[in-house]
Amino acid sequence: AFASAPDPDPTMLATMRGDMVSRYAEKQGVTALLRQILQKVLMDRPEDPVGHMIKMLEEWKPRTVIVIGPPAAGKKTLTDILSRRLGLEMVSAGDLVNGYLTLDTQQALDMKNIVDKGLDMPQDMIGDVVIERLKEQDCVDKGWVLEGWPSTAEDAAKLVDAGLGPAIALLLEVPDNTIEDRISFRLYNPGTGRLYNMQTDPPPLGESRHCVVRAGESTKEVLARIEKYHEQLPALLAALAESGDFKEMRINVDCSLDDFEALGARLARMIGV
Repeated sequence: AFASAPDPDPTMLATMRGDMVSRYAEKQGVTALLRQILQKVLMDRPEDPVGHMIKMLEEWKPRTVIVIGPPAAGKKTLTDILSRRLGLEMVSAGDLVNGYLTLDTQQALDMKNIVDKGLDMPQDMIGDVVIERLKEQDCVDKGWVLEGWPSTAEDAAKLVDAGLGPAIALLLEVPDNTIEDRISFRLYNPGTGRLYNMQTDPPPLGESRHCVVRAGESTKEVLARIEKYHEQLPALLAALAESGDFKEMRINVDCSLDDFEALGARLARMIGV
């Protein structure tokens, strides 16, 4: 088959731009998919590698992953890494809500009214936005990795009932005192949108006077959020498991953010295979 295939048109190849090809490969998850296939072939070492790869493609189905963890565990950072490594659509509940706030729809207006009143966004409203995104064709075709929702058993049941129960849940584990330190020492500059940590990444000299502690991030509020997370977690996981084909993976993330890239690469290899 390879011998009989015509040579590529040199005119066409000359007009192909490397950056265009790279963007296409990244957008469609081609690079990540080929990386997973090659890794599987090298692990299995079949007698017929081409036939093995064809069979893998025929049996391939999109990965669906949810990243769960306490506040400031690094959920969004890890979600971004897995999205790039596995060619999955990254779905962040917080980013989706922020995006909706810029739209001129009735749903967006309702959300803006809630934000303007200083109230927490109802979980049902966040869930509607997330489920709508997960049903879009790119998520269906490529698979997705989700963070930021659900946070309760009721939310998880809503996800499962929509036929969107994840195949894999990554449960990030980190000591409570580490979480407390990460959040309690945060400072936020509303003018620049820059977030600092007084211990590990303090603001430059002179900028700290413009920084504030964000709402919900005082020591007392942080401890309450951690306690609430631990209370809700068992029922949340049980509800997700109702989807049937479900695997839970517990990951120790008591490390610096600098170590997350290597951690994400290791997890991507486990999930991809």
